[in-house]
Amino acid sequence: MKKEFFGKTKAGDASVYTLENANHMSVLISDFGATIVSINVPDAKGELKDVVLGFNEAADYEKSTSFFGAAIGRNANRIGKGKFEINGQTYQLDINDNDNNLHSGFAFSKDCLWTVEDYSAQRIALSMDYPDGFQGFPGNVKITVTYTLTDDNAIEIHYEGTPD
Repeated sequence: MKKEFFGKTKAGDASVYTLENANHMSVLISDFGATIVSINVPDAKGELKDVVLGFNEAADYEKSTSFFGAAIGRNANRIGKGKFEINGQTYQLDINDNDNNLHSGFAFSKDCLWTVEDYSAQRIALSMDYPDGFQGFPGNVKITVTYTLTDDNAIEIHYEGTPD
């Protein structure tokens, strides 16, 4: 298991965690945005190559408008006109993409430090707590994303949301 300093951000000091399997494949995950920073796989000659678009330090992810490898937040893609209804009540979300809500709105999850809940050689679980009303969404919710590197060189990504 390996944890390294990944840089300073407005949210605080970011770290990067290395997952590695018996085949020497490795995946680097940062707590800044719960971001997949690097996936190193053997090429045809057996040399490890990084196959992920991204940056070498957290500050560059913070400056970027891209979502390279990052966990999205309460919703991925767009919600038309930033509105939805539950039990007769309409909720207005942040409008941040023309007339729509994109990737949950302003204050993107990609720009936050996530809490590392569990970490081992081939698995990491990170979580984020979203309060009621944040970005216009109702209810408190804890979102956890778990990355698992398997021995057959697959990366499993599991999202779980626990509302109140």
